[in-house]
Amino acid sequence: IQCAALGMSRTLKGLIEGLRADAALAAKELGESSGLAQSLSKRAAALAEVSADLALAAEVPFDEPKSDVSVSDLVKSAVADAEPRALRHGVTIEVKGPATLRLGSRPKTLLSVIRAVVHHAISATPREGHVVLSAYAVETGVLISAQDGGPSVTEAHRADVLRNRTDPSAFGRPSGVALLIAEAAAESLGSTLELRDGPDGQAEVWMLLGR
Repeated sequence: IQCAALGMSRTLKGLIEGLRADAALAAKELGESSGLAQSLSKRAAALAEVSADLALAAEVPFDEPKSDVSVSDLVKSAVADAEPRALRHGVTIEVKGPATLRLGSRPKTLLSVIRAVVHHAISATPREGHVVLSAYAVETGVLISAQDGGPSVTEAHRADVLRNRTDPSAFGRPSGVALLIAEAAAESLGSTLELRDGPDGQAEVWMLLGR
């Protein structure tokens, strides 16, 4: 999985550089406000985000040993990583949970899960919207969730949308590989992702990690 994701990410980088060069040429010849220049720039930006999501998969060490992990520190790191993407989308990120939260887990793998669900939440949220990333201790372990500003999905279709067996865009959800990567990494941690209705009626992706 890591090698395939890394290879695809590298291939996409070449395509992205070509699109950016075409966008710059179109802007020079037609003006920065031209429809062609803006379209090429948007396509390059979208591909860059797909490449970044694939890079997450390349960073998941499935043979990583378990250790004592500061979940709160991983949440902070994931948010810092996602801030440039949130800024491009005009989305804010709010973090909820205790300042200190620890769990026996695999740190790099868990970080990849958190980063992926945050990136997905940003893509799902309309401009000027809000993402809430939460991490709390519960009786059986630690619950991590990302509530976005996108539409919820009916219970009958949630599993298919979550795993891209159904086109998520048909439900107003973003297509892409972020959740597929998060799901694979979560399974390697002995957990699964779930798509639910958040407390405000919007969509929420959450994962329960046992102690």
